[in-house]
Amino acid sequence: MKEAYLGVIKGACNRVLHFEVDDSINSLLRLLIVEPPKADEVLLITDKFFLYQALWKATLELLYEEFLPLFPYEHTWQMEVTPYTMLLCELTAELATTRELDDLQTLTQITDEQLEFDFQDVAEKTGLTRLGFGNGLANLLPPSLLPRTRREELLLLFRLMNFPPLTELALFQNRYNAALRHQFERLAIAFSAVEKVQAPSFGMPEALRNSYFPVDHELFKRYGLTGFEQEPELTSFKEDFAAIRRLAAANKAHFRDDVICPCCGDKTTIEVPEEVLQYKYLVDNKKLGIAIGLLHLQEFRDNYTQNLAKHLNQFLPELNRIDNPECLILVEGESEEIAIPILAFRKHFILSQRGIQVYNSKSKEKLAADFLTFRAKYPNRKMICLLDSDAKKERDNIERIVKDNKHKYRMVFIEQGTFEDLFELPYAVQTLNELYPDGEEILVSDFDTTKDFLSNVKRIMFQKKQATFDKVAFAKLISLRVDVDQLPTEINQILDIAQDFTRATTYFKNR
Repeated sequence: MKEAYLGVIKGACNRVLHFEVDDSINSLLRLLIVEPPKADEVLLITDKFFLYQALWKATLELLYEEFLPLFPYEHTWQMEVTPYTMLLCELTAELATTRELDDLQTLTQITDEQLEFDFQDVAEKTGLTRLGFGNGLANLLPPSLLPRTRREELLLLFRLMNFPPLTELALFQNRYNAALRHQFERLAIAFSAVEKVQAPSFGMPEALRNSYFPVDHELFKRYGLTGFEQEPELTSFKEDFAAIRRLAAANKAHFRDDVICPCCGDKTTIEVPEEVLQYKYLVDNKKLGIAIGLLHLQEFRDNYTQNLAKHLNQFLPELNRIDNPECLILVEGESEEIAIPILAFRKHFILSQRGIQVYNSKSKEKLAADFLTFRAKYPNRKMICLLDSDAKKERDNIERIVKDNKHKYRMVFIEQGTFEDLFELPYAVQTLNELYPDGEEILVSDFDTTKDFLSNVKRIMFQKKQATFDKVAFAKLISLRVDVDQLPTEINQILDIAQDFTRATTYFKNR
């Protein structure tokens, strides 16, 4: 466990990132639990969650022991019930299964009637009471979010059990960054440099960020501390609200700066508004923040939805942004440049994390020239070339070099057409109609199979949509929509080679 715990954290966060949380408990038990054999198959969900809690307790304690040994960490995590996890359950509702509940009912012979009308006895018999869920989700969710039936409530409860302790992990990362900055600033007193150096820190992944901030700042500005305090469902937090007010008032003197007025040039002192400090201390109070966030789940959902496109547009370029890549995938155009990193990401392979970059040479001639240039300039850099079917001359020239250097160079050739022809026509047609909803519907039968996709689409777009085909928008959308288990052979080939080229080795390195 001690050697594997960082991998456990990474794997859990990646599952959340890919919306694949529902099997997290079973996945972790298969990985770490030896006794009983096949624990994920033979144990009830309540027993599995008991082990899951214990594994995460050990993981978090190891994290603090190694990286924040002086922090007085006390493990209190029960289950990850936050606005973010509730939202993810909603967004992935079609992925939910009833297997765990069905198994529980089969093994304990509990009927649907008992679930609905004798829940306390069911909770006792199944171990839910021992786990702290004797009342189901009633103590964790506001009444407005509770499912209508006990069966639906248990299905939601069992889904929530699969989430890792995202809030706890976010708290650790925030504390670690703060400790790192503090140590850096102290050491800088002794080891000062001519140029000011920025203290290092680790960026917070989206899942942790959304868990760390259950109350969005815009929501806080809309209601203010007073607005939240007046909500009947939050009356039990009266002392928490009072403590936040006291902290903000007592510490505002520490949050001030002397600045120069742009108009008169005089120095003046500016204090951070007390409301900003109130928000800070509200965020620090996780129990209250989560209660408010759940109460305002609709606003959390709306804000998440509004920002999703913005986050996606910010996130996608990062998949292909890297300095000094270890491996280049040379392509002819923007379509491949945008599509390949997305397709790799959807297969849980983040190119930038492995030192791989898709490089757009913008033409077949330039690709061949870039290959020779990079080979001469960076002799240890690995390269994979993707060429369209009309680039036979360039393919042959590159292949002569690849022939005896397959440990670092490879060629992938599209035998017919261009990159767009790699995707099955029904997927392509579906993408076109989604991308261009106006005009007549495009049909598979509109395509002349003796011609390549681009030759067809220009004619069809003019006839049926009165629009110009956008290759980049098409590549992005089809990459997000296509079934990743049925990717074109050439794409899988590129990704497999890239993984092999960048796989870590112990003693020998391919050069």
